[in-house]
Order: sequence, then C-alpha cells, then structure tokens
Amino acid sequence: MPKYLALTFDVPAELCELAASLLHDADAQGVEIRDREVLPPPGMTPVPEGRAVAIGYFGDEVEGDPILAEVRAELEAQAEGQEIRAGLERLDDQNWSETWKLHFQPLHVGGRLWVLPPWERAPEGQIAVVIEPGMAFGTGGHATTALCLEGTLEALERRPSASAADIGCGSGILGIAAAKLGAKRVVMIDNDPVAVAVAKENAVANGCPSIATSDRPVESLGERFDLVLANILAGTLVELAEPIAACVAEGGDLLLSGILVSQAADVRAAYENQGLRAREQRISGEWALVWMERVAA
Repeated sequence: MPKYLALTFDVPAELCELAASLLHDADAQGVEIRDREVLPPPGMTPVPEGRAVAIGYFGDEVEGDPILAEVRAELEAQAEGQEIRAGLERLDDQNWSETWKLHFQPLHVGGRLWVLPPWERAPEGQIAVVIEPGMAFGTGGHATTALCLEGTLEALERRPSASAADIGCGSGILGIAAAKLGAKRVVMIDNDPVAVAVAKENAVANGCPSIATSDRPVESLGERFDLVLANILAGTLVELAEPIAACVAEGGDLLLSGILVSQAADVRAAYENQGLRAREQRISGEWALVWMERVAA
C-alpha cells in the first residue's frame, strides 16, 4: 500500500500561517491547518488556546529530516523563545484519504455559497465551489478563507459584474467563488507555479476555464480591478501594500485576510498609506479580515 510522509509543527497561533507557507515552499503535496477555528478530525483533541498545528504531507520518497530541521529553524527564529514542537510520521495513503473524508465538511457561506468536496452536492439552486481535499493550498475550512468568502459574496451582491483579482490564490477558492458569483473577469495569481497549476485545474473542474492564472508578481499585473482579494500572510500584505493597492480600481474593494487580530492595525495602516480607506474589520476567533476601499474621486 502506498505511504506518505507527514511533517507536523505545533506552534504559537501567530506562526501557523508561516509554518504552512514554509511547508508549501518545501513542495508539500498538501498542507492542513488545525487551530481553534477548525474542527479537529474525529478522535483528535482540539488544539489548545493560543496554539495551532500545521501539517505538511509529502510523498513517501521524500527525505523528511532535512525539511523538518529547516522549517523548525525558520520558525524558532521567529518564535521569540516560545516552544516549537515538530514531528515526522509515515502513514498509509489510504488512511490519509479516509481521514480527510471524515473531517472535511461542507462550508456554507452567506445562504447560497458552498465549498464542497467532490463526494458532496450543494442543495438545488445553490452555488458550489468543489475542491479536492488533501490538495495543497487550502480547502476553505480555515477562518481566514471563510471571512474572505463572506466578503466576496457581499461585494458581488452589490456589484455583480465586477472584475476581480485573487492575489496569492492558492487553490483558487476565492477566485472561483468570485467567478461563480458573477464577476465578469477574474485573474488568479500566486508566486508558486504549483499553486497556479492547482488553481487552474480547480477552475476548469468548476466550469470556469476562462479564469486567467499566472505566477508573475503582482507588480506586473498592470491593471485595476473592482474587487481584489488577498488572503496571505500579514507580513507579506504589508510588504506588498503598494503593488496590491495599485490593483484596486476607483470605487473598488480590497479584502485582506490571513491576519491575526493583533496584526490588523499594522496591515490597515499600510494600505491607508497607499490612499485606501478602511471600510470595516471583521473578526473570527483569532483572525481578522480588513476591508479597504478606494473612494471614487
């Protein structure tokens, strides 16, 4: 029976997104995040308050020890003395697949949008985004993605034919949702070519082959959008504030997430410095969404 390698990092909650990003960069086939906002798989203890767990899944042929050591060193450099726990385990591939099926439950957003695994079906008349669980880059269950989906739904209810950009698209959930909610043009970009390939595959599988995908940097987009979505690390959001803000059209909206509540003020200030105005902030547990807008002249 095929096996796979699981690298697990138990970290302070504020480092979980960094751990997931490092595992992606190490070419994990899938990354799972468990924190207070995500129900644990059946039979597993909930994650303690203030902690989070990131698990990277690799093929059995991968040498895990060097990856474990490198990711741990990166995390410890940012942990300011807080404990980083790390472990490595080889498990049957069949068990992984069945565990995903047991705990990946449909996500229902805003009364008419669902994120579903392929074996589930949305109710008649509802909009479905179908994502294969266990793929890299997210399946929608994390609070940051749910916050962005709620905002996307609301923004496109107000402006149903808007153009949209999903920056740091990962699996493409946000961009695909935007297209299915009526966005007239959707572009999804990510600096990881593997993520872009996954996003394109998901777009086609969801009946949205016209979504444009690219691994070019956000600075090279060269156009403005009515709705810009960026669910990435807070530090990256601050670093890329100028080119991301430049993508927002007059009267357009920018939804920023992947942000801990404690980081929201810094992220908001970075985009206010680019001429955008804070519309609102939404919170789910330890996570925040910052909604910015470019006021029409």
